[in-house]
Amino acid sequence: MPLSGEAAKWLEAVAKDLQKERRASLVVAGEYQPAAVHALAHAINASLGNVGTTLYYTEPVEAESTGTSSRFANFAPTWTPAKLICC
Repeated sequence: MPLSGEAAKWLEAVAKDLQKERRASLVVAGEYQPAAVHALAHAINASLGNVGTTLYYTEPVEAESTGTSSRFANFAPTWTPAKLICC
């Protein structure tokens, strides 16, 4: 279904911004998005050359906590959040 109006303008602007930031951008699908949205985000990142520059694939991590989070409780406050640009 083609977009029109403001939605089309927004998507065109986002696409231009991402093209300008090839190999330096990152497209992320939200945690609760369906698999198709995650696949699209992976495809966009691959087409932008982000894999290996701003995106690194790793082995899956443990889904259930094993009680080790207490070891990191004192470390977390020292983290400095990175600058995040969002539309």
